[in-house]
Amino acid sequence: MEQADTIRVEVAVQYRTRSWQTIEVDLGPAKAGPVDLVDPHVQGLAELGIR
Repeated sequence: MEQADTIRVEVAVQYRTRSWQTIEVDLGPAKAGPVDLVDPHVQGLAELGIR
């Protein structure tokens, strides 16, 4: 991460006012060009009825 023009932050996620999970999000400048998208897999979404 030191060589990349990004920062990593932790985001606390709540569902229906209850703490649920903390995730890490990498933030960087927007650039025109190809982007590699990652299909996220978050445990517990299916049980909540969320795709």
